[in-house]
Amino acid sequence: MLGEHIGRLPSDQGYVFTSAEGSALRRRNFYRRHFKPAVNRATLDPGLRFHDLRHTCAALLIAQGHHPKTIKEHLGHSSIRLTLDRYGHLYRASPRPLRQGLEAIYGESRAAGVRPEGDLEPDTASMKEEKRAPESLSRKGQ
Repeated sequence: MLGEHIGRLPSDQGYVFTSAEGSALRRRNFYRRHFKPAVNRATLDPGLRFHDLRHTCAALLIAQGHHPKTIKEHLGHSSIRLTLDRYGHLYRASPRPLRQGLEAIYGESRAAGVRPEGDLEPDTASMKEEKRAPESLSRKGQ
């Protein structure tokens, strides 16, 4: 779609969207002639700003479940921190999926015999033996 637009209205300066003469758009003219009439025709909030479309794009990508790094790259942010600081509140902060995922992994490891049942506490007796010095290093022979 964008390629077709550029093909129909090429710009010598490399602009994607231009004025009727092919020069750069002026913000005031664009708002007055194009953006505000489109907002009114769509019966949207008259206070809608052009930049709000960018925020809407980010919110839609988050709602679709895209990874923050992918969203960062799409929006052209310099860091993942910028993306998460700006849009992190839109991610669901439910601990349930996290907890369920960890419980599933634990259940799978128990079923596979990775750790014997009931062996949740460290074996303190064997730990004490490991800490003891070998007989050859003891002070008995001195």
